[in-house]
Amino acid sequence: MQAYEGISAKKMQELMVATHQEKNFFADILHISPKTLDRYIKEDKKFNPTESEKMLKLEQVYEWGKEVFGDVDTFNRWIIKPAYGLGDRIPKILMQTHGGLTLVEDELIRIAYGALA
Repeated sequence: MQAYEGISAKKMQELMVATHQEKNFFADILHISPKTLDRYIKEDKKFNPTESEKMLKLEQVYEWGKEVFGDVDTFNRWIIKPAYGLGDRIPKILMQTHGGLTLVEDELIRIAYGALA
């Protein structure tokens, strides 16, 4: 329901702080320009349901990442390197699609429970 109503730009800013990621990371995830993102923030607009759903999924992935790696910064270092369990694909690039976010989340769950093979 939260995604359907739309996530506010302020919520996205909180997520930026929590994930230690720059605006360009979120622009890439949402497939919008950094300039458009700036406008959303300035006007405190709400994101559409699809964009909101991606942000909520990203938030979940980061929760798993913090649990698995102990902190956000270590997780952020992991997402920029090819991951064996993801076919040597780079998690940060996969995270630009909803399906990719799910793949990264699934890999984090496998790591958390020791199911690496």
